[in-house]
Amino acid sequence: MSTSPLLCLGSTARTKATGLCTFPSTGDEWAHVGGVKCEDRCKEIGKEWRKQEEKRQKSLTAALKKKKELVAEAGRLTKQIEDQIADLEAEAGAQEIKIRDLEAQLEKIQKEERGKALKKKGKVSQLAGQAKNRVEELRNALVDVRKQRDESRARVKELEEILSKFKVEYNPNFNDEGVKRAVRSWEEYAARGTAGDYSGDAARERDLDEISKPDSETSGINWEQWENEDDGEGEADLVSKLLSYLPSSLAERIQGKLHPESGAESESKAVTDARNALNSEKSTLTGTRNSINNHKADLEKDYGPDGVFRPLKGVCISRDSGEYTYEHCFLEKTKQIPKKGGATVTMGNFVRIGTTSVDEVDSFSGEIRQVEKTALEYANGQTCWNGPARSTTVILECAEENEILKVTEDEKCVYSMIVTTPAVCQDGNNQNGTGNDANTTKEHKDEL
Repeated sequence: MSTSPLLCLGSTARTKATGLCTFPSTGDEWAHVGGVKCEDRCKEIGKEWRKQEEKRQKSLTAALKKKKELVAEAGRLTKQIEDQIADLEAEAGAQEIKIRDLEAQLEKIQKEERGKALKKKGKVSQLAGQAKNRVEELRNALVDVRKQRDESRARVKELEEILSKFKVEYNPNFNDEGVKRAVRSWEEYAARGTAGDYSGDAARERDLDEISKPDSETSGINWEQWENEDDGEGEADLVSKLLSYLPSSLAERIQGKLHPESGAESESKAVTDARNALNSEKSTLTGTRNSINNHKADLEKDYGPDGVFRPLKGVCISRDSGEYTYEHCFLEKTKQIPKKGGATVTMGNFVRIGTTSVDEVDSFSGEIRQVEKTALEYANGQTCWNGPARSTTVILECAEENEILKVTEDEKCVYSMIVTTPAVCQDGNNQNGTGNDANTTKEHKDEL
């Protein structure tokens, strides 16, 4: 009579944890259980169990060693960021001092310029100054409009190519009224004419290029010649000399009354250069402060216990399956990459580190129990056709290597990945992940 393994092993399920088996010395006690006599396989089962346990412990030891290295690297990266913040704060302090010096220098140059012999410009000179500003405004507007026009042309051409390809490749037998309306709309649009060839505008474009060039002594209008034209110079000289004896604040007010039209166009090159240097340094200080704020925000982000996920940020792993390659970049995004060409699909962008409950079969008792696992949540991926934006939950298991074990689509455009990593391994019985696939009670569509 053959021996039933289930009957023989059923009584030993609770003692496997020690690697020992207990069987009755004779089969008499088992005669009432279906008349089955059990073969004593304790030695064989214990040996196999100890072998597997030794292998598991060896793998766990290696994984814990790697986790320890990740924690150490996380500490080093955190210290590096803290040092960068200290260096940037020192730079910001030096930049603030430099800005105060540049402000004092600008004020000094402005006073020097006001103290110079100021001439009252004649009508020709004033008109030239106003005309110069107006021409510059129109020139800048022309450059911006041409840039926007070129970008719009490129986008229109690209969209027309997409729609034209869509019309050729779509399946007319596919009964989707939205698609058919789109194709009919494209045909009506194309009948009116599509974006054409603009090569015939080459001559006009050359003229516009010339107009867009800044004015100088050799190109366009020599504004300096007209701005230096004076009519009534004698009276202006007298007023200028009188102003030079007055306090700078009073002289500036009087000068403003005499030249109400004067403004930025009359600013000297020395003042302009000093102002530009000040603005440049202020911009540099703003960039330094932004870097400080970004580094501080990064230190406040959740990278898991002891920052263990910080060294893994941006580390990408992939798994080939059928027509696709699935990619997971830790704390960044998940992707689906077609092998035979086509666009890569973003399955979700990183949101946070969390936990999720999964059903798992106890390897000793065979019972199904719920286990809390660390999970990385990714959302706001590319939107599905007639569906939501894609999202992915990455469930982490303990193992030596970072590896994607399984990808499933739980519902339309909602995915889950089983990924192994040493980052979630724990010493002792309370481990976050066993390295086995999670078995869920819901039905999944396994894409792999």
